[in-house]
Amino acid sequence: MIAPLVTHPPCEPQARATPHHHAGAPELADRMGIGVSLTCAVHCAATGALSLAPSLVSVGHGEGSSLGTALELMETPLLALALLIGLYSLVPAYRHEHRNPQPLALFLLGLGQLVASRFVEGPLEIAVTVVGVGFVAVSHLLNLRACTRAHRSLSSGALST
Repeated sequence: MIAPLVTHPPCEPQARATPHHHAGAPELADRMGIGVSLTCAVHCAATGALSLAPSLVSVGHGEGSSLGTALELMETPLLALALLIGLYSLVPAYRHEHRNPQPLALFLLGLGQLVASRFVEGPLEIAVTVVGVGFVAVSHLLNLRACTRAHRSLSSGALST
């Protein structure tokens, strides 16, 4: 006996055989995004602590210390890394997995905060940066959760058809 060919009605979306955000590189990217966010927070706290301790900042040759200079030089690469990881993980997950705009919106808000922090100084810079990295970290966490929910509903839908 020949088994009938199962087809879906034209208005019903078909389940994808290989979802984008499966356990692997994109999930790892979300976890790395959280790690980069926490690294930014630690970097910001260390830079702020050094700025409060002028004797530590003045250690070294010339104006400022080599440690202070190194911390300042880390800012742009950390921001670029956060942007690349976020785009790699969040955009495809939104487009192909969960269609929940909240992780992307929080990510963009966080990046906006991080860029804005470059234009203020002192305690306000630290506060704006910490809020920004918080938004970025939460965006990756929400993305992981949204993808997990999407996979569960895809699996349960596949089991019931």
